[in-house]
Amino acid sequence: MTKSGAESPRFGPISLVPWGDAGQCQAQPQLAVALSTNEILYFDVMTQAKSTTYKGHEKSVTGIKFSQETPSTFFSSSVDGSVLVWDSRSGASPVQTFSDDSDGPAKPLTCFDLNSDEAYVCAGTELIRQDSFLLFWDRRTGMNVGGYWNSHTDEISHVQFHSSCNYGLASSSVDGLINIYDLTQNNEDEALTNTLNTETSVNKFTWGPDDHISCITGTEEYQFWSAAQTSPTLSMTRDDLTDLSECKIDYLVDTFLANQSFYLVSGTNDGSLHLYRQKKKHLKPANVLNNGHTDIVRAIIPIKGNCLVTGGEDGQLCTWRISL
Repeated sequence: MTKSGAESPRFGPISLVPWGDAGQCQAQPQLAVALSTNEILYFDVMTQAKSTTYKGHEKSVTGIKFSQETPSTFFSSSVDGSVLVWDSRSGASPVQTFSDDSDGPAKPLTCFDLNSDEAYVCAGTELIRQDSFLLFWDRRTGMNVGGYWNSHTDEISHVQFHSSCNYGLASSSVDGLINIYDLTQNNEDEALTNTLNTETSVNKFTWGPDDHISCITGTEEYQFWSAAQTSPTLSMTRDDLTDLSECKIDYLVDTFLANQSFYLVSGTNDGSLHLYRQKKKHLKPANVLNNGHTDIVRAIIPIKGNCLVTGGEDGQLCTWRISL
C-alpha cells in the first residue's frame, strides 16, 4: 500500500486512464481526482506526483470519466450544469462543453456516463421544479439530442450505460427506483423496459454481467438484483455487515465490478475498509484494508492487476495491492 497527501482535505470522484493488457500496478496508469475546491488533479497512480491542475467548474464536481478510446481525454460533470471535456495534451482548459439551459439556467448535473462507442453523453440532474432529467448529447456535434423527465420523481443519483450495448442505459434516483431503458425506442415511455424498486433512496449502483445490478441505498443497505426480478436476490443492512465482519461497520463506501465479480466496500470511522465479494445469493468477506486512512473514505476505484485506489476525508490517496 502506498499513500500521499493532498492540498485539500476532501476528495470527490476518482477516475483512471485506461492502459494496456499488462494489468499490473507497475504499468503506471494516470489518475484524476476531484477536490472540494472544484479543481481536478492529475496524478501518477504509483508515485502520486501531481502533474496538472484543471480548473473549469464553478461548483462541485460530481463525476469524472476517462475515454476508453483516447486515454488523454477525460470528462467531468458538475453542479454548475456542465460536462467538460479535457485533453491532457492541450493544456488545462476544457476543449468541449455540454450543458442544457434551454428553459432557464443550466440544469445542475449530479452524474454522467458515456455509451460504449463514446458517441453519446448522458447526465442526470437534481430535482428542478418537481422534475429530474436525463439529458443526452451527441459528442460529434456537441448538440443536445433530447431528454427524459417522467421516469424519476426525485434527484438522479447515478447513470450507467450497458458495457456492451450502445443503447442500453440504467439510472437510479433518490426516489428509490433503478430504471432500465432501451434508447432505440421513440419515446421515454417505450424506452423504459424495467423498474427495480428498492423502497429507499439509491446512492450508487453497478450494472454487470447477465444484467445483475448491485446497489447501495441511502439507508446504508446493500441490495443485489437480477434485472428480470421484482425483488432483490440479496439485501443486507449495515448491522448485517457488522455481524458478517465481526467488526462495527459505520458506513458503506461503494459497490464495483472487478474480474467479472461484484464487490461491496464498507468502512469504519477510523479509516479501515472491509471488502466483500458477491457469491450467487451470498456476500462473502474478501479483504480488510487497514493502516491507510485515518478518517472516512469517500471514493474507491479498482485497477487492473488487483489494485485499488482510495481517497478519504483525511486528504490521503492510498493505492492498495490486494487479491480480487
